[in-house]
Order: sequence, then C-alpha cells, then structure tokens
Amino acid sequence: MVLDGVMRNFVFSLSLAAILQAQAPTAPVLQPRGVVNAFSQLPAPAVVGQGGLIHINGINLAPPEGWKSDSLPLPTQFGDPAVQVLINNRPAPIVEASPSRIVAQVPLETPNGQVNLVVRRGDQSSRPVRLQVQNLAPAIKSGNASGFGPAANDGSDGTLRLRATSLGPTDPRVPTGEAASDPATPRAAISVFVGGIQAETTASYSTTTPGEFVLEVKTPTGAKNGDAVLLIANNAEANLLTMDRGPRESEITFIPLPAGSPDLRNLRSSDVNGLFLNANAVRGTDTCYPSYRIDIRKKEFLKVDGCLTTAQAQAVTPFVDGVGSANFAAFEGPFKGTAQPGQPAPVSDKVRIFRPGSNTPVLATLPESAANLNGVAGGDFVAVVQGTAGAPGKAYRIDSETGAVEEQAAAGGGAGGGVNLQGLLQRFQNIDLGDGVNKLLSGVAQLNNQFVITVGDNIENPTKAKVAVLSAQGDIVSQRELPSGWLPIVAPAPQQQPGGPGGLPGGLAALRTPTPFYMDAQTRNYYVAVRNAEGNHGFAYFPPEGPSQSIPLPETWFFAGCVPNIPVFNLELSRGIALLGARSEDRTFKNPCTADGFMLFDLAARRFQAVTLPGAGKFNASGGADELNDFLIGSNVDPANRNTSDTFYALDGVNATVFRFDLPQGVSNFSGGARVPALNLIVAQANNRINGDAGLILFDLERTESRLLPTPEGFAAVNFLGVLPSIRRVVARGTRTGNAGTQILVYNLENGDLEIIPNPEGIAWIGSPIVQQQPGQPGQPGQQAVNLPVRLNAKSNSVEAIVFGEDRRQKGVVVIRVN
Repeated sequence: MVLDGVMRNFVFSLSLAAILQAQAPTAPVLQPRGVVNAFSQLPAPAVVGQGGLIHINGINLAPPEGWKSDSLPLPTQFGDPAVQVLINNRPAPIVEASPSRIVAQVPLETPNGQVNLVVRRGDQSSRPVRLQVQNLAPAIKSGNASGFGPAANDGSDGTLRLRATSLGPTDPRVPTGEAASDPATPRAAISVFVGGIQAETTASYSTTTPGEFVLEVKTPTGAKNGDAVLLIANNAEANLLTMDRGPRESEITFIPLPAGSPDLRNLRSSDVNGLFLNANAVRGTDTCYPSYRIDIRKKEFLKVDGCLTTAQAQAVTPFVDGVGSANFAAFEGPFKGTAQPGQPAPVSDKVRIFRPGSNTPVLATLPESAANLNGVAGGDFVAVVQGTAGAPGKAYRIDSETGAVEEQAAAGGGAGGGVNLQGLLQRFQNIDLGDGVNKLLSGVAQLNNQFVITVGDNIENPTKAKVAVLSAQGDIVSQRELPSGWLPIVAPAPQQQPGGPGGLPGGLAALRTPTPFYMDAQTRNYYVAVRNAEGNHGFAYFPPEGPSQSIPLPETWFFAGCVPNIPVFNLELSRGIALLGARSEDRTFKNPCTADGFMLFDLAARRFQAVTLPGAGKFNASGGADELNDFLIGSNVDPANRNTSDTFYALDGVNATVFRFDLPQGVSNFSGGARVPALNLIVAQANNRINGDAGLILFDLERTESRLLPTPEGFAAVNFLGVLPSIRRVVARGTRTGNAGTQILVYNLENGDLEIIPNPEGIAWIGSPIVQQQPGQPGQPGQQAVNLPVRLNAKSNSVEAIVFGEDRRQKGVVVIRVN
C-alpha cells in the first residue's frame, strides 16, 4: 500500500475497523506497535527484561469499567469472558486493564529472544505482536509515566526513592506474579549516577507490586535539580531521566585557557559526566600530547604533568573513555619497544586513570608494554599486547579505582570469547569446494557453533556456486547445491571516482563479499539472493534438511543492485526482512543508484511482497537507506544538487505502508538525516540557498508528519548537534548573520519554545570559526583549517566546546548544562 503521510492515521483507523468488523464485538485488537516497556515507554520493538512490566495497547482488551487486581499473587486471567495475556503461550500475570490497555508482567520463565504476545478474551484471540525479552532491560518510572522528564520520586530530603522494572531475577528468588515477602535484591550489579556522580544506592524488590524494584539513592554532594539520573544494571543502561525539574534556563560555564597553554585540538567529557572533561593540544615530536583535566563543578582547568601518548601517531587524543563511568585513561609515554611488521608498536607499561573528585590520577603498571588501551563496561580499562607468530597476544584488565592489573584471556578471543566474524571471513577466503568453486561471495552467517557461506567460481560473474557449512576451524561440514538454473547475485565493485582514489582500500578488496544473504535463527533457514538466466531475481532458500528451492520476486521486480553493498534489513515486528527493489535490472555501479520500492519478505510464509513508492518516486539506494524501529527510511536525490534531497520516504515494516513526507513551506530541500530511535525521529538540515539556512526538519515517523524548527531571526543558518531525549530538546549551533559568530540554540519539542544561549563575554564563536559559505552551494559545509566539533553528551544533557573570540583565537572552553 502507498500513502502520503497525512493519510496514514486515517488508513490505520480503517484497518482497525475492518478487523473489528470481521471479528466478534469482543475480539481484542492489538496495535502493531502497541507493546512497550511499561516504564521506559521506548518505541516498539519493545525490549523488556524477564519479570518486567509491559503496557499492551489496543482496543476491546477489557470491559468498559476496566479491572484492577486486588490480591497477590497476580491472576493470569480475569472477567467473564475471561481475559488472558499469553507470551509464547505462557499465561502472564495481569496487574490491571482497561479497554485500551493491559498492564502485565513478563513471566520470569520466558526465554530470551523474540517472543509472541497474544491477548485472549473468551474464545477470541488477537493477532500476535512481537517483543524482545532479555535477562534484564532496566527502566525507571518517570513522574509523568511517559518515560522521560523527572523521575518519579517519593523520597525525603537527600534521598531519591525511585521505581524500576526489568532488573531480572532476585536473590532470594521471588516467583512470577508475587511481591517480596522477605527482603530480596536484584542479582544484577546496580549503579546509579546523578549528574554524572555515582550515588550510594540500595536496590530491593517491591513488597507490594510484582515486577517493580525500589531504588534508595543517596543524593551525591554537588548534585542539583535537573541533573540527569542514569541507572545501569549489569552494564545495561536504563532510560535517562532527571532529578526533579531544573531551572527554566540552561546554565553556561566558561573557563579560560591556562596562561601559556597551546591551542587545544580536542575536548571531550567522560562517558556519563558532562562536567568532567579532558583536553589536549596537538601531539609533539616527542610523541607526547600536552593534556589537561577539567572539572566544571570546581571550575578547574589543570595541566596534566608528564607525558601522555598513544600508538596512533595521527590520533587526535591520547585519552580513552571508561564505559558507563566518569573515568578516562591514557598511556604514560613516551613510546617503549619497537614495532613489528604489520603490528602497532608497544606504547608503554604504565596507564594513568583520571577520576572526578581527585586531582591525583591512579597509576597502573603493566607486566609489559601494551599497544592498545580500551574502555570496557563498568568503567575499567583493558590494555592489549599484540600477539606474534610465535606467541599469542595478551590482555590486562585494569581496575579503575585501585590500578590493580589482572591478565585475561589472550587477545583475539580464547575459549569462551565471542565469535570474531571478521576473522572468520579472512580465514574462509581460502575456501575450496572443488570444481573451481573457491571464491567467497557472501558474509558469514552463524548457525549455533557452525557457519554458513556462499561460494562461487568468480566474484564478479559466477557461473557455478554452492552453499557450505563450516566449523569454526574452517573445516567443511557439508555443501549444498543452489536451485537448478539460479546463481548468486553479486553487487558491483565501486568504481574509481574522477580525481580521487577508487575501489576498496588496501586489503579490503580481498574481503569484498558482494552477495546478499540472511540466516533465520528461529527456523535455521538460510536465504541467498539469486538470479537466473532469464534475468529474474529472487531468493534461494535452504531449509535445514532437504533440497534448496527458489523463491522468485514478483514479476518485473528486481533487487536494486547498482550499489557495492546490497543491504538486507531485519523487520522484527512482522518477522520479515526487506531489500530495496527496482523495476528494471541494473548490475553496474552507479552513484546515485536509485530504487523504485521495497521487497518485503515474510519469513513465516516465505513470500515476497512488492511495495511501490508513491507516483514516480525514486529512492536513493546509494546512501541514507536505513532501518529505524522497523521503519525503512531514506530519500531521493535532488536533481538540482546531488548532495541534497527534496523528498523523504518511510515504509512501516509492520503494515507494509509506504508514505511520503512533504517538506514544510519555505524549504527547498534537505541534507543529512540523523536517527533518533528513542523518539522515532529523523532530523535533517533544511535548506534554501545554503545548508541549514531554513533551519531543521523533523520527520516524525509515528505521526507521519514533518515539522520545521526555523532558523531564528539574526541567524543565517543552523547546524544540527543532537537530541536530548530525556528532556525532549533539540540542540543546534546557529551562525549569526554576517558570519559574526555562533551560538547554541535549544529547541523545546514539548512546547515549541526556542532558547538562544548567550555567549560568555568576549566569546564570538562556540566551536571552530566558520569560513563564509557562498550562496548557491546548498549542502556544502563551510571551510575551516581545523574542525573542532561542538559535542553533545546525551547522558548528562550537556554541550561542550572550545570557544573563540572575535579575533578567531582560542579563549577557553564552555560547558552548557541544558535544562
């Protein structure tokens, strides 16, 4: 079905009406995207932890008067006719229900992975809706129950009392549907950060409400209203909320450069704390980076003594962030050791770790010099020693609080380490199935402890091919023939661009895998894109047992094959996959490569459906095609300028409806397109004469509408920086008229207000000064000698930048706490 955006909601209503008319009056109907985590409220496909609470939205779900449980354990059915929620055919405890919503608990016994949910009312059942169940998927309840804004808090002064769900099993175990009769705590490690400061936290299972946990959080010193509240459970992050509401206006802090300091090349806040930052100047000939630690709360800008360095001579910074923490680290330099051929040079046997609240870094001493340093979940770091032909690599985990060092499994993965598909790809390059079939055509699909690949006799135009099942060691377990008369489709190699390098760089050419494929983990069916001698396209389908079969595309449809990588998109909610489709076959490289629609493939029915773009619409398959929460999104190419588009398309993978967004009045075209999964938004630059002069466009996939955030008076253009979902703010950098400087602009998505953040006295430019763009060049960024980006920290609702005066010289750093 093809629709303009304005028609989509109307058609959805008609679809519901048609379903109701075809069913008994009491038949429950679920919204296709209507199952969500009860606390995070993030868009479907829902992710919920075992034992977590969910909202099930639809119509005819309960009697008009509603129902609420008044006893424990929670019942798994209520009413007459009886209402039940079945998750993979297992009855789920029900908390409460209305005609349009059921609140239920996912049974702790539910296996991980995609599951089906059905609401049954008497002898009538809804169509199934899919959701993802994990061991845990932490979420905090907000005060407005919408999943954003201030956290619901009934604590006293100095303590936050928060409600959470989906924290997984407890110790001792509390059965599904019951509240805790004795104290029970989550088995997962729980951390809470308030304003980027780790807070003392006690977590326990609710004694009154199944599926809920109570978090007693001691407010850390220095935290204040409006600060971000971040819950991390076993390294999984919850929806970000705030501690009450902050001041009406954002807060800006300016700290000047220390006297005699060189110009900065980098500024970056730690992972969870936007008020604790590192900065550095350009790398010196001694391999050392002049470096600084910055604490906005203390208004400190302190030089780091000694030498910090890294293995990569062209690296912008020596610092590495700790994941899920406020720490960062770097090697203490200068270099030690010598480089081996094809290996990075060992850097140092010492690592410095910087933590907020302490001016003295933690020093860790390694048993030997390492080449790489990485942050890992939990805030610790891992130093990696590269292996050689005669010795395996090593990895040392460094405790970020104490500096203690512990050797881990050999670098590159030992027993029990994750599967390195890139390494397998390189190993399988030498596969030989006999009869000249020895060229790897596809990527590697994992099937339990085995791997599936497609192999042909020629990577550009195969005349024979097979599918092989291999062990992790590369041994051939089995090989199977393709359906008679069908051969793998191969995407064309990228061509050299005039005036520049072309093709694939370095050793990547040997790793080109041009054939699209898909492994259905649920059924263990393997699919590979194929073509026959008549030029028809389709899938070769390989069930676990039995011969392969061909599944052709609808007549006169082809896969859009003029790109070097033909993408396959996974559609979780409809249990399907999708590729871009064209009405004519084109197997030569083109940029742009255009598509005419989408090829949707139902994995259960093993059947294709073609969905055409509205009118004579053309979809740019060369760049920008993407998937967001089971929406397939992209745009055309503006014939007047290849760097911009004038039409945006989205296909709802749940109901196979494609719709077109009209541009807001006063906008000629748009460029870019940033994904915001938490809000089902795409944000793009709105253009007339130059990039961003019209403002920003929001393409709202849920509401199927476009909305303009205009460039304010006094500004020539805006540049998108990011979105802060927890407070519903869009942040941009505005260039003042006459190229007189830049300021930060904050658009409020809740009420439409715009806040223009005033610059500190003497500061003209937030981020690098811009060379004036010339009219008539939409989509072309301004030129500047060194790009010093303005960064957004979405985990602390803050903006950070190196700033410049009217003389275009660096003056210091700015951090803005957005409220």
